[in-house]
Amino acid sequence: MHYVINKLKSQIEKQKATLLDDEESLSIESLLSSDKFQSIINNCRSFRSRFYTPFVTLILFIRQVLSPDKSCKNTVATFLASVSTEDNNNIPSSNTGPYCKARQKLPIETLESLVKLSGDSLSKSSNARWKIYNREVKLIDGTSLTMADSRKRRYLGRYFAHPMMQNRRAKRDDYKPSAVRVTQRYVP
Repeated sequence: MHYVINKLKSQIEKQKATLLDDEESLSIESLLSSDKFQSIINNCRSFRSRFYTPFVTLILFIRQVLSPDKSCKNTVATFLASVSTEDNNNIPSSNTGPYCKARQKLPIETLESLVKLSGDSLSKSSNARWKIYNREVKLIDGTSLTMADSRKRRYLGRYFAHPMMQNRRAKRDDYKPSAVRVTQRYVP
């Protein structure tokens, strides 16, 4: 079992390194520079001419998520190192504030459109042998969460007759409200 998990981890790390490598044909820049992705990024919002355009911000954000050091400081430092090798005259500040503000200004709709487009393109380019009887497999994943209890919830719990509250042997503090989260995934 550990062998399978370690093998999977090494495969994931290898793919992350490939995406982070600028020299590879499967880098983040090459994936996001296609015409469809560019049209979505360009239509996201109007922006002034700055170092952190939506395209650069999106690439840096993906790099930040994939890198081992997920700090904004490391992301900005890596960006500044690449910019300083290209243009020595216009080196931006090492302050992380502009990058964080640019990241906050990325609209959720743009990110959702990019995820849907990348999922569709991956699904279309997937091998037909991966499908079961030439059909897409839909995977449903569910989990439950427990939340911290409060006096207000315990008070309301008495009136809504939660089964845990009806049990006289159960302590009053044992009750923890729960939530269920269900996600649907498409497996190509």
